[in-house]
Amino acid sequence: MKIDYVRVIRLLTKLAAVASSLASFQAFAESERHGAHIHGVAELTLALEDTKLEISFISPAISVLGFEHRASNSTQLRAVDDARAKLRDTASLFAFAGTTCTLQSATVDMSSVQSPKHRSHDGVTPHTDIRAHYEYKCTDGEQLQSVRVGKAALPFDLQKINAIWVLENAQGATVLNANKQFIQLN
Repeated sequence: MKIDYVRVIRLLTKLAAVASSLASFQAFAESERHGAHIHGVAELTLALEDTKLEISFISPAISVLGFEHRASNSTQLRAVDDARAKLRDTASLFAFAGTTCTLQSATVDMSSVQSPKHRSHDGVTPHTDIRAHYEYKCTDGEQLQSVRVGKAALPFDLQKINAIWVLENAQGATVLNANKQFIQLN
């Protein structure tokens, strides 16, 4: 496999530009969230290079499951299984306009609620997150116009999703909510 280093460097440069240009967005989001973990608010990152689209989703466990600790009873274990199934049901999570994108892989990390209970140094159970990563292949990445997140509402009845996106020739950020489910890419 031949690596196109010029392309890799261009993409890294664009990612650095996104990070820099989104500093004010991050400051706004942080001040609004009062920290990196707020219930009802998720993070979504979308990156497209040529035909490869990657989407990362991070949400507080309580927003997805209704709890943040290790699942310890049948109701909580069922909630974990249901959430995992919803996070793998990408047709209900994402819809693409402008081109056809086919799922190549989906990884859902629920280990924070499935592993032994974690405790911080002061004995308090720390906040936990649920993470998912999706890889798609799009027939013509340059034609991708928008991505809808959720069908009739945001997934898991989230109040909002802070979304950041980067393409080969553009980048941006937006906040999704009950009235805005689309990430406009052009």
